[in-house]
Amino acid sequence: MQFKSITAIVVLLLVVVSLLVSGCTTTRNEQTVSANSTANQASNQNSPQLTVTATSLGSSSTLSSSYGTPTAAATNNKFVTYAMYFQNLNKKDLNMGNPTEIKLRDTSGNIYSYDSFTYSLQQQVNGVTLKGLSYESNTQPGDKYSGLIAFQIPTSATPKSLTYDDYTNKITVNL
Repeated sequence: MQFKSITAIVVLLLVVVSLLVSGCTTTRNEQTVSANSTANQASNQNSPQLTVTATSLGSSSTLSSSYGTPTAAATNNKFVTYAMYFQNLNKKDLNMGNPTEIKLRDTSGNIYSYDSFTYSLQQQVNGVTLKGLSYESNTQPGDKYSGLIAFQIPTSATPKSLTYDDYTNKITVNL
């Protein structure tokens, strides 16, 4: 009976080791760029499938809604808003621009998720009306998508970077 238990443990260990050795992991495409710039893409399998750029639209204690109802930041907080630009480089049926996949990091290392008011945003940026990011599904190579995203952060915080991470592509935009 004891021999069967040991045999079962050895077999399980061999399965685990073989999975680790065989590379049962996902490949992540990582890149860091400066705000308002796009890095040249190398054509290898670890290159991101899209580009992401961002333009700061400043900070404010209130945000206006596309529906006319403004919202105020919590006490000792402010909103920071960014215009985000995505371009599908080479992936058929790529989903891109989901605000849940974007995080803001400040200079103290604190990380913030988007504010849900993002969905109500609408603003003119460089002569184009941008709305709050949702996401664009099934894009094709060359397709572009843009929108607005807002974060609510302490008034003392200084934004450092935005990171878009869809679990395949991880792109950090330094602000």
